[in-house]
Amino acid sequence: MISKQKWIDDYLDLYLYARKIKDFEWVQQILKKLQNADQLYLQEVIRKERIKLLDQFKGVNEQILTLYTKIREENTNNAYTDNLFKQIIALRRVRIHLLNKINTHIIKKQKKH
Repeated sequence: MISKQKWIDDYLDLYLYARKIKDFEWVQQILKKLQNADQLYLQEVIRKERIKLLDQFKGVNEQILTLYTKIREENTNNAYTDNLFKQIIALRRVRIHLLNKINTHIIKKQKKH
């Protein structure tokens, strides 16, 4: 994630370019964004964090599916499958934790609107 200062600097560069090409409508849009920089930057941070959490959630689900596939292929009740089930239980806990974080982000976003 880029820093807030970098985000502002990028918009200032766009502002200068928009003035250079005399696109005054774009200039006004950029100025409006810069006036709301704190709020817009925070929204971007939250959006990227939510994407990161969703990617992690997807990764955990894929790991769980892989472990279930290994169990199905093993077809025996031994220490190996017991270990796989323990891994699944641990991953389910991680998944619940991620889901709680994702829901927290969604609730925060809904309260702001």
